Amino acid sequence: MRPHRKPRKKSKLLLGRLRRYLKLPIGAAFGPSSGSTLILVPTMVMVSLLFCCVAIDSASLSILQLRTDHLAADCALLGARSLSQSAFFTSGKLVINQTYAENQVTSYLSSISYPNDYRVSGFYLTSSGSTATVHILATAHLPIPPPKWLGLNEITLSATSKADEVSGVK
Repeated sequence: MRPHRKPRKKSKLLLGRLRRYLKLPIGAAFGPSSGSTLILVPTMVMVSLLFCCVAIDSASLSILQLRTDHLAADCALLGARSLSQSAFFTSGKLVINQTYAENQVTSYLSSISYPNDYRVSGFYLTSSGSTATVHILATAHLPIPPPKWLGLNEITLSATSKADEVSGVK
């Protein structure tokens, strides 16, 4: 009488039959085992994670740069709308009031709520005639921060926009 043994799993039976049917070599027939899989698999996992981190950071950086560009455009339009009424009534020309435009831009930038990882660090407004040019500097933290040894704690974003007040007055 044969001793009782555990029945094999169906998957092992199927793989064994398939191997015998296809006459696939097993084990040492492929050559000596070098263990290269133990190195390659974790390396490929790390490389793919690194690519994911770079993709997430670059997408976030492009969105933050777009936000900075939109802020600069909004501020330039506010600056262009800050016309000096006294200059218009005395000379008939459209001239931007520099201090009023800077106050408008400052109040606009302070009224906007920013996410925790983004802040406007400064702006510079210049005007010539009825054209306002705004330069904005902003700093942001990336969602997946780079290593400390790179020295990139913050990313600085800059944007420039120019707006002209166009009116029917000649």
